[in-house]
Amino acid sequence: MTLFIYSHWSVKECNGKYYINSTHNEYLKYLSKKKLITLLCIVDCVNEMPAGLIVLENIKVRALPSKHGYVSSYCSIGKYLNFFRALEISNEDSIYIRVPDPLSWLVTIVEKTKKTKTIVHHYVGDSIEATVMSSSRTWLKWLKIISYLPDYLLTLTSSKFFATKVYANGSPLSNKLTKLGVQVKEVISSTVAEDDILPFNEKNINLESLSYLYVGYIRPSKGVLNLVRSFKAYSDKYPLAKFTIVGDGESLEDIQEYIFTNRLSEKVLLLGHVDERDDLTRLYQNHDIFLFASLSEGSPRVVIEAMANGMAVMSTLVGSLPNCFEDNRNILFIDGYTEKEIEARMMSLREMEENVILEIARQGYSEVKRKYTKEMFLDQVFS
Repeated sequence: MTLFIYSHWSVKECNGKYYINSTHNEYLKYLSKKKLITLLCIVDCVNEMPAGLIVLENIKVRALPSKHGYVSSYCSIGKYLNFFRALEISNEDSIYIRVPDPLSWLVTIVEKTKKTKTIVHHYVGDSIEATVMSSSRTWLKWLKIISYLPDYLLTLTSSKFFATKVYANGSPLSNKLTKLGVQVKEVISSTVAEDDILPFNEKNINLESLSYLYVGYIRPSKGVLNLVRSFKAYSDKYPLAKFTIVGDGESLEDIQEYIFTNRLSEKVLLLGHVDERDDLTRLYQNHDIFLFASLSEGSPRVVIEAMANGMAVMSTLVGSLPNCFEDNRNILFIDGYTEKEIEARMMSLREMEENVILEIARQGYSEVKRKYTKEMFLDQVFS
């Protein structure tokens, strides 16, 4: 039996070998132990072996007939239709479709007409909500929403009438789909492997010199600039504090300019993208508080990773987090998204004892280890 995975993940092809980022590789490596895998994805041909990517092994790759994006996909819709029709999927095979990737509805309809037995939809986000929550100008938001809407409605319809199983990351997205008439099951995505969870790190936390960490995309919807501004106000009062930011994205230049203008280069460290798992683990293990100020999420994987590495997490009330974790027990929730609200939550740490913060980290670690590993997540969706 073959599992076909339709996803607009980016894969690089060099000298006949395929390369992918470490997170997606971990998922595929685990699944390939149980099933034959054919990955339907975006493929870019390159002349040199890509740095920071992992070679795919035991995975068959089929290149989709477009580059990234809705516009490119819809310009190639005829090629996509022929591509889907030509897929040789037997009645014993299954197809997993990542939503909201473009043309999810089209592959669903084609496979339904071919009487494919198992068609799985997995909603990892909401393109409409993400656009509304972005910092784009109002006219640009409306333009994007109008352009997304046909694909959005067609995908919802295909989920409701044609998909065999539908999953969604986090309760907000799951609840929204349920209200729209889609029968859906909530899941919590995770990249934390059971065997990779280290013993709990008994950190020597010092309130005078707390070290903060952010890992993820650096874009407006992630609220990273708000984190830096809040940290400046905090570090003005507590100058020994440090903040490390790991990631890349369109907001990076704004953050660099803010750091330069406010002379924060000795307190705020920008590391860029870090793909090596061991390097990320060391960063998690060597910092005290993980900061997360996203405006919209399903089930944020980096929060799970930080907890699994013994960090106390301070986060906005987004996605599945409020349903999974309890404030002041295994997470520290920020009551809002503004700089002042983030700063106020950071300041509240000064009223806690070091051993209380360590105990919150310990409880978060235990909860992840018990409920939210990669194996549990994948076995739910791909069972």
